[in-house]
Amino acid sequence: MSLNTETRQILKQDLLDRTTTLGQQALLPTEKSELDAIVQQLETLNPTPLPLAPENRSLLLGDWKLLYASNGTVVTRRLMGGITINAIWQTLSAAGEATLSATNGAELELLLWRC
Repeated sequence: MSLNTETRQILKQDLLDRTTTLGQQALLPTEKSELDAIVQQLETLNPTPLPLAPENRSLLLGDWKLLYASNGTVVTRRLMGGITINAIWQTLSAAGEATLSATNGAELELLLWRC
């Protein structure tokens, strides 16, 4: 096992452990997180130099669950009216030879009031 491969595995496990510990907070961070630093390290160790190139597209296809979002992304915005985001996911599929299709979903919890 190469040093880069071993380092990537350690960083991936660290990231997964930290997002699991944070739970809902991982989807709605309040500030730049230590997790951002781990993500940046993983990006520099990516063994696929052009992950969006057509020849690498198959690596992206499938179902993805959002475990962490860096502060400032659209999904990190707080929702009004007692709505909580419980889960966010995305399915990427091939839509022709050079096109990806994305289907996004979210599980929301609504706070209902009794009058």
